[in-house]
Amino acid sequence: MTLISGDTVGPYRILGLLGKGGMGEVYIARDERLGRDVAIKVLPATYADNVDRLRRFDQEARAAAALNHPNILAVYDTGTYEGAPYIVSEVLKGQTLRDMLGHGALVTRKAVEYGIDVATGLAAAHEKGIVHRDIKPENIFITSDGRVKILDFGLAKLREPLAGAGDATRLAARVETTESVILGTAGYMSPEQVRGEDPDPRSDIFSFGATLYEMVSGQRAFKGDSAVETMSAILKHDPPLLSATDATIPPPLASVIQHCLEKERDQRFQSARDLAFALGRLSGTSGSGIQRPVVEQRARWTRWVIGAGAAAALLLAVGAAKYLGGPTDEREPNFRQLSFRRGHIAEARFAPDGQTVISSASWEGGPFEVWSTRLDTQESTPLPLGEAYLRAVSKSGELAVIVKDYVLARVPLGGSGVRDVKKGILSADWGPDGSLAGIRIEEPQAWLEYPLGTTFYKPPNAVFLVRFSPDGTLLAVMEQEKLGGGLEWLTILDSTTGKAVSRSQKWASNVADGLAWTPDGHEVWFTASEVAGHAAIHAMTLDGRERVVHRAMGSVRILDIAPDGRALLSNDSFRADMSLVDTERPGERDLTWKDWSRPAALSDDGKTVAFGDLSRISMNGASSSYIRNTDGSSAVKLGDSGSAKALSPDGKWVLTSAPSAEPRLTLVPTGAGEPRTLDRGRVVEFNAMMNGSRFTPDGAQIVFVGKEANRPRRVFIQKIDAGPPEPITPEGAYGAMVVSHDSRHIIVRDPKGQLTKYAVAGGTPTAVAGAVPGDQPLAWSPDAESIWVLHRPPFPAKIFRIDLRSGQRTLWGEVPYEDP
Repeated sequence: MTLISGDTVGPYRILGLLGKGGMGEVYIARDERLGRDVAIKVLPATYADNVDRLRRFDQEARAAAALNHPNILAVYDTGTYEGAPYIVSEVLKGQTLRDMLGHGALVTRKAVEYGIDVATGLAAAHEKGIVHRDIKPENIFITSDGRVKILDFGLAKLREPLAGAGDATRLAARVETTESVILGTAGYMSPEQVRGEDPDPRSDIFSFGATLYEMVSGQRAFKGDSAVETMSAILKHDPPLLSATDATIPPPLASVIQHCLEKERDQRFQSARDLAFALGRLSGTSGSGIQRPVVEQRARWTRWVIGAGAAAALLLAVGAAKYLGGPTDEREPNFRQLSFRRGHIAEARFAPDGQTVISSASWEGGPFEVWSTRLDTQESTPLPLGEAYLRAVSKSGELAVIVKDYVLARVPLGGSGVRDVKKGILSADWGPDGSLAGIRIEEPQAWLEYPLGTTFYKPPNAVFLVRFSPDGTLLAVMEQEKLGGGLEWLTILDSTTGKAVSRSQKWASNVADGLAWTPDGHEVWFTASEVAGHAAIHAMTLDGRERVVHRAMGSVRILDIAPDGRALLSNDSFRADMSLVDTERPGERDLTWKDWSRPAALSDDGKTVAFGDLSRISMNGASSSYIRNTDGSSAVKLGDSGSAKALSPDGKWVLTSAPSAEPRLTLVPTGAGEPRTLDRGRVVEFNAMMNGSRFTPDGAQIVFVGKEANRPRRVFIQKIDAGPPEPITPEGAYGAMVVSHDSRHIIVRDPKGQLTKYAVAGGTPTAVAGAVPGDQPLAWSPDAESIWVLHRPPFPAKIFRIDLRSGQRTLWGEVPYEDP
């Protein structure tokens, strides 16, 4: 049926046609009784005699009318007009998500905001027993003022009849439960919908995951040349990893989407409420891509720039299992600080008496030692073990420690009588029966042995932490994509068969992880990085349900949980300080800007420093470039095109690089002017190491460390004015470098690690006599006869001058760290 302006449908006067769709025509009308405009959806007359369509249309009306939520289209009324049913709803002004995606991917922040609203609306529907079954960009509407509305419950499936629903609704629910009918949209259906199985709220979560994937990437998660091929992809293939294809997408967000798109519904988020909570964490977290305390150094003549910083506090959370025991518990836990020195805490465990805490920590730059702390006095004393790393404490009070070269040893609680057990062990834990399980490491692999010497669990990726459940029937392990890097996740194993019971979603890499079972053995608490460098305590039940247990300023780790529910936490805070040291004047001048300043270059006159600062308020760990006068005046931000890498000799340009789907080098002016992106040619990666990028002294070219696809790193040279970069060293020759003042040679490590001089124009390379492994080139003298190199560790780092003709090596000075 076609309506025209002026027609009346019940009490509503038609004003005009808004649009047409498969389920009906939509008109804008005026409700003369209430003096408001409404939208009327009328089933076409050609479909009026179709019982199935009438039933589905009626179901849409009842489902939508049962919902009253700001993120779901509001339904005001229903009725029939000349035999055709209609629905009256609010009028929306704006555009569908499909229209928005026609312009490309959304900004990450907006995608997360919209995602939270959609998940919240779905949660409200699911709590009333309604499954939408057709979540896709066409059914998500963004109003002109930025509100999100879920449209079209025409395919909604009632898990239970709504209160007050008539026989038709109950019949519809029963019929669809017993029939294998594929309903939905190819590309957004869940695997169970494709198979014609009975969907549940987790089916909507999969469809929403496919939609969110498209929101952040601009690409469909599943696509084929036909609907059949698309549905086959849903069943058999995973979409490309977002964090691997686009570095601007935060790994935690990619992990949330991946968790939505698990093929088995038991492995997805178990409720839209949990999904909304996970997305909400992303919208309010902060972090950077740096976690370890590092020392960044840069030298020219008598001045250099240094950086360092780390601090940790051991905390006792009293009654943690009670106060942090559930996602709806809002009571505050009671914390008590146990350590008061600056340094790093590796591990901590409760001793069997419950009043002593055994930990391994490095304080004030010293070696890692094992410490015993009494809870009543808070006094700590080191055990007589020398340098050692705690791994576990048995019920009988025996310690498992790593003493040297990954040697696992057993030690009585008093610290005397060390007995080596096995070499090549990264981590270990005691079982309730006194047996040991250990992580065996043979780089680049690491796997679980239980008992020691017997391979128990060896996935293709790496395992790096292990903890027994209180009754010993299960083992919790932390895994990562590769040893020392990549995404991480928790896996719970059957301690008899080695089969996985459940797995968590994947999280960003976190250097200092934690793992502990709750006393009842029903949940595992683990440390997960919501964004790189910002860790929180998460939990997973045996059936795979996840929640956030505790977040804090900085990073917080779980270390142990006592039988009475007290927990040991470590609260870690990292920063990088940047200071100027002039060997002709005493003391240091603090030039730190924000909390992670990375010096890139110091001008020849020592008056200007170019540096990058990793933004800890950005979801994706983006970095900015700055310049700052060394007199301590305010820094000047140059832009967000990436972190500063080098400063031109005339001080007019800063070279920056930024990780993204298409890495690039950009010249940013320090004064007036526009940035210039350089032709990257075949280079697909630019290395971020210090002194890994330089301007040549004539200012006409840059040299940098990069790599081509599937090739080792090497050094490239590129003219500023035109042309792509060209390699000037063999593959595998890269690192910190210096350039001669005539711009004709560089010195960098060769593939064997030896400092070597290479000619820019090509020729036979020459090893630098007098250099030793670990030397980092800093500067080349104007007379071309010598170079300065930095050698570290240990502290203090030393600077040597090497005569290039004789190879004579002379100590020139030491870096006077005021805070090691």
